[in-house]
Amino acid sequence: MKNEDKIKRWLSGELSKAERDEFENSEAFAQIDKLLEAVKNFKSPGYDVKSEYARLSDNLFQPKKTITLYSRLTPLLRIAAILIVAVILGYFSYTYINQRINNQEWIAEAHEVYLPDSSLVKLNAGAKIKFNEKKWHKTRNIELDGEAFFKVNKGSQFNVITSHGTVTVLGTEFDVKNWENYYEVTCYSGAVKVTTSSDEVILKPNMAYRVLNGKEEQYTVLNKPMPDWINGESSFESVPLKFVLEELERQYNVNTVAAKVDMHQRFTGSFSHHNLEIALKSITVPLNLSYRVNENKIVISAE
Repeated sequence: MKNEDKIKRWLSGELSKAERDEFENSEAFAQIDKLLEAVKNFKSPGYDVKSEYARLSDNLFQPKKTITLYSRLTPLLRIAAILIVAVILGYFSYTYINQRINNQEWIAEAHEVYLPDSSLVKLNAGAKIKFNEKKWHKTRNIELDGEAFFKVNKGSQFNVITSHGTVTVLGTEFDVKNWENYYEVTCYSGAVKVTTSSDEVILKPNMAYRVLNGKEEQYTVLNKPMPDWINGESSFESVPLKFVLEELERQYNVNTVAAKVDMHQRFTGSFSHHNLEIALKSITVPLNLSYRVNENKIVISAE
């Protein structure tokens, strides 16, 4: 069998295992292998895909000839065609990867995320973030949905962008809650600037700012190095029961139903992330409420 026929059958996958092994150990294949190896370093910055496509189309659809393009190609041209396909695929792969870098998807599964400057983000249950890694050295912007604790390394301006407002820092530690109708920023070290559509506030350590159902509030917190939820406990300072139960749902993946309960009454206290029964008692007892658990559904009612 001539080498040309073997190459043709090898390209189309028609060789038997024995024939393929014999051919791949031959001198002819060694030359092909060198060409394939060159693909790894092949670059074609000046290749005009459109004009080459037009030229090939003219050959393919030439009405005066009935010979197919494949049958006219020599083995060397067939391998060149493989190289062209490899270059085109490489181009589109690069474009796809580049788009993924420029348009980051939400990161929600990880509990800890180290940013390109080694700043640390700890995500609470149900939270997610996204940022542009490629442009990070120019603008340290990160979008947040949910709650997260930030330990920011010193450097250029660092912005946490949420649907309620933007938190701006240079290097500090702070926590941001960004839930529906509930926005809260707590500063643990350094200083942060909180900018909303209606206000601009500077927070120093042990200070907190929040917007509950459209109402702005500022208050002080205990001197702590980080929020309690990082250590497995959710704590609240005069927060409506509605938001407390929503946090319980996120932490335990349960559904709560309130039966004739004032969801606007304020709760100050905390609950554990490690035991649902203890957590429910921590919430209901101070408010004189009762609860009933039915699989993953919890009914809260007045005593």
